[in-house]
Amino acid sequence: MSEAAISGEIVSHLVPATTSPNDRIWWAYHRSVAEETNGNAAISDEDVIRLLPALAEAERATEATAARFVPPRPGILEEVSARRHQFVYGRRGVGKSTLLHRVAAVGSENNRAVIFVDIETLRGRPYPDVLIELLKELLDHLEERLRADGRFTSWKRRKLRRRVRDLASAMSQLLQAPQLAEHTVSTLRSQASQAKKGWSLGGSGQLGAQAHGAKATATAAGQIDRTDEKHETAQATVAAKFEKTKMDGLVEAAILIRDVLGEAQKELEVPTLVVLDDFYHIPLDDQPDVLAYLHQIVKGLDISLKVCGVRRLLRPYAAGDPPVGMQPEHDAGTIPLDITLERFEVAKQFLERVLSGISTPLGIELNRLLTDGGRERLVLASGGVARDYLSLVRRALRNATERPSHQWRVKNRITAEDVAQAATDLYGQKQEELKQDAGDEAEALRSRLSEIVRFCVETRRTNVFLVETTKLQEEDWGKDVEALADLRFIHRVDTLSTKRGGETYAGRKFAAFTLDLSTWTSTRSEQISPINFWEREGRQKIRDPKLIYTPTAGEPVAVAASPLAKDEQLTFEFEDPAAIPGD
Repeated sequence: MSEAAISGEIVSHLVPATTSPNDRIWWAYHRSVAEETNGNAAISDEDVIRLLPALAEAERATEATAARFVPPRPGILEEVSARRHQFVYGRRGVGKSTLLHRVAAVGSENNRAVIFVDIETLRGRPYPDVLIELLKELLDHLEERLRADGRFTSWKRRKLRRRVRDLASAMSQLLQAPQLAEHTVSTLRSQASQAKKGWSLGGSGQLGAQAHGAKATATAAGQIDRTDEKHETAQATVAAKFEKTKMDGLVEAAILIRDVLGEAQKELEVPTLVVLDDFYHIPLDDQPDVLAYLHQIVKGLDISLKVCGVRRLLRPYAAGDPPVGMQPEHDAGTIPLDITLERFEVAKQFLERVLSGISTPLGIELNRLLTDGGRERLVLASGGVARDYLSLVRRALRNATERPSHQWRVKNRITAEDVAQAATDLYGQKQEELKQDAGDEAEALRSRLSEIVRFCVETRRTNVFLVETTKLQEEDWGKDVEALADLRFIHRVDTLSTKRGGETYAGRKFAAFTLDLSTWTSTRSEQISPINFWEREGRQKIRDPKLIYTPTAGEPVAVAASPLAKDEQLTFEFEDPAAIPGD
């Protein structure tokens, strides 16, 4: 038995039955601390000095971090490398960019050529400038690949490379042009004769000009009668004016671009994956148009688009007549990357594999870095998001190094309390990301979050709430709840359904969420009894109908007297958490 377990047993047996409530609280506290310390082993100051910068670097998606990429599930790397258009979905920080960097790094091993485009570098560009910039970047990447196979091969490809360069140059010129320009088209008809007498000249002409959304037509005629001497010339000039947009230029260039891409693809002789990372930096209303154009110019070619982003911030398809964009599961497959707290143990194992990939090469064991309470609290606070997990480890480790060593809380070893403090620090960063990602909706989402926190903490005195799943899709407030989950202010933990008379029927379904740790720790934690939803006993507490949240007009928080029918009861879709299928 470990030293902590022995200490816990001693404390348990030494507490007399007649101990006062205050003394029992003291004994309970020291028992929990004894369990928390698990002995006095901790990492050294030298370990801290090496680990902190490694953690900071690991929070960024780079080629170095991609080299130690930990797949959230088997086969994910191969799936994303497939020759098919795909949308790669996931919350901020789950590892989308790291996965795509890894796809790019192993492209040659999988007989793939990968063009990686970070859309964040195009952030703020108006449409269609963002599309022009994207096309130019693709062409620049293509030209670089065409000259990357040695001097002789590059020389043989010189004509194709010139076509690619000329097209990229045309994109640059189009980018500098005004959004709307007036163009003039003219025609000249002329006829001359050396005859000295007895001839006549007649002439007529018609000009038609067609542009994207604009058309102009003009006619002209001229007549010369008899002349007796000298050279005579008759001329008729006609001019038509029309407006032409940048998009007109792109439409006209689509066939040429497709032709160049096809020729280059044939020359390079390997499938090409075009990775569009953080696609949500393109304005939401413009995304269908950008994807429609890209889909048009690569259709039928061995070029696959990999569009990556947060699901709620992507609008790849707009229904209409005709529809615009790329339709998920029809024009492109979908790959979700999120590992949520619905599978707490799976998330814990995955996140600790990520951390071990950083600490093990430094000779640092997780058992010396984290207490049992710290390990559990890190998973809960991160919501299963790898980047948040690493950020919390780094912040919590700083907290652990800044306090004096004590027999109950060892210096340089992360405890649950260190994680709680780190989660509060991370909350500010999430608020900044909310402002960036939600834009005009940010204040409404903050208001919704405050309402949910009041419902949980002040009304129900706990950390978990339920929402009927149809409301998440149909109601504006339900979409707010989904947005808050994407933004990591709440985390989905389970799915329930209703039964009648003990028999399952086609009843209602409910999603269970937990508040982010930062919203109910510190002062708020004294007001509530948190539900440990990942434990069997705690999971059963989620079935309480009183946890169902539904806003009511005119009231800040709705507390339904009877959210379920008289013969309805909540039950789990999967009674055994280990039986919950993968994403």
